[in-house]
Amino acid sequence: MAATGIDDARAGLLSLLVQREAGATICPSEVARLITAEGAATHWREAMPLVHAAVDGLIADGLVRLSWKGQDMPTRSGPYRIRVAQMASDGLQVGSRSIHSRPSRASSETGEKRSRPEPG
Repeated sequence: MAATGIDDARAGLLSLLVQREAGATICPSEVARLITAEGAATHWREAMPLVHAAVDGLIADGLVRLSWKGQDMPTRSGPYRIRVAQMASDGLQVGSRSIHSRPSRASSETGEKRSRPEPG
């Protein structure tokens, strides 16, 4: 996926978050690497401003929260990690797409079924 804009960064960020266990975080550089095509002239670091802008928008929308070393951060400042904001038990609706939290490994070991995002 080649970085073309903030919408790609936003979609990539949300895509990575739905693949993680509930409460897990992602690094903004993971999003930049995802949206930058392999072998492209653009290096993933050049996509970071798009990722930061997408993060700022998702924070404003109340969809994600930031932290660093276990401490919540109200805004971007220095290094940070991204996680889904608190979700209702039935998941989070993002546009026409639902995001459902994935159970932790402990709940997976007890036999609970994993929630999967609906195709969108």
